[in-house]
Amino acid sequence: MLCKGIMYSARKNPKPRQLHHLPKAPLPGEPAKPYTLTEIPGPRSDALLNEFSKIQQVGSIQYFADYQRSVGNYLADIDGNVFLDMFMQISTLPLGYNHRSILAALSCEGNHRVIANRPALGLFPGLEWPCKIQDTLLQPCVAPKGLSCVFTTMCGACATEHAIQMAFIKYAERCRRGEGFTKEDKKSAIFNKPPGCPELSILSFKGGFHGRTFGALALSHCKYIMKVGLPSLPWPIAPFPQYSYPLDQHEKKNKEEDARCLEQVEDLVEQYEKSMPVAGIIVEAIQCEDADRHASPDFFQGLQDITKKANI
Repeated sequence: MLCKGIMYSARKNPKPRQLHHLPKAPLPGEPAKPYTLTEIPGPRSDALLNEFSKIQQVGSIQYFADYQRSVGNYLADIDGNVFLDMFMQISTLPLGYNHRSILAALSCEGNHRVIANRPALGLFPGLEWPCKIQDTLLQPCVAPKGLSCVFTTMCGACATEHAIQMAFIKYAERCRRGEGFTKEDKKSAIFNKPPGCPELSILSFKGGFHGRTFGALALSHCKYIMKVGLPSLPWPIAPFPQYSYPLDQHEKKNKEEDARCLEQVEDLVEQYEKSMPVAGIIVEAIQCEDADRHASPDFFQGLQDITKKANI
């Protein structure tokens, strides 16, 4: 069974365990009870939310937490409010906030409280989170030109999964032409049926690798051992250019290879439009899971032209 990021399995004949009583006295520094000093979110959280919304989605954020002042079962926010936390960051803090043994075991200067308290960033980011994003991922030397927002995930495969979903959401919104969800959309989506869950696809390339989660693995086509025995999705797979080297001696042949692959991409987009429309295309800039395959700037620019032409 999967629960909160941990996989559990059954054990035969488990021995009964003694249940220990929780201590009655609060931890050192833990307040006697929760209290509020402002509306929720308070003015400081509200101002930071407005600023943060320029670079990241904030619809699920309740307030900005103060992890310096949080202790035990109590979570503090940056406006001075203190809450009895029944949520405990999606059940990842069984020992409470700022447990002294955990803090003592960490040596990561400046980030130890963030690591010890594992904030659920979509709900209760810390005061320092917007600055960390601005000072790292959104620096001109890091962020691609023209991209001023960032969506953070736990790993590369997670990023792929969310990118897939965003492509589908955008495609479906365009198909609805500004209309809201119908009753049939809501009813059918619960059971993975159209029209709520439409038959759409993502086009990927032979030899690519995008991760081992379910959607990402369906888009990966390199090693059989990753996929054998697992159900997958019947999405289109296009050829990735296979160049002849040295490049300067095979320029004409390699341009023809680009044209061949791009033509097949266009054919697949057109073919799948009838049954499972392509909502997006995913491609590795350099395929390197079981080889070292590069594609030319002309190929990638041609691929982008196809997505613009097909509006995907």
